Amino acid sequence: MGNAKPLLPKDVVFASDIYSATTGANAVILVTEWQEFIRADWQAIKQQMQEPYLIFDGRNALAQGELTALGFKYVGVGRKVK
Repeated sequence: MGNAKPLLPKDVVFASDIYSATTGANAVILVTEWQEFIRADWQAIKQQMQEPYLIFDGRNALAQGELTALGFKYVGVGRKVK
């Protein structure tokens, strides 16, 4: 993050983990396969988010069925939208 800060606009907010990054969010855009995101407690994340609880999975790294069962609207790159 330290290398990116000088390159980005001053109003870009940096978070130390997925939980602080998603608090109050309407959507999550996943563009990495890092295990901390794949193994995250998505039920806890949803509880701190706001509707429409959207996940855009740019890596198809997450379990679509599990997330939709939790009430997320899931969109995965290259997957049919349900």
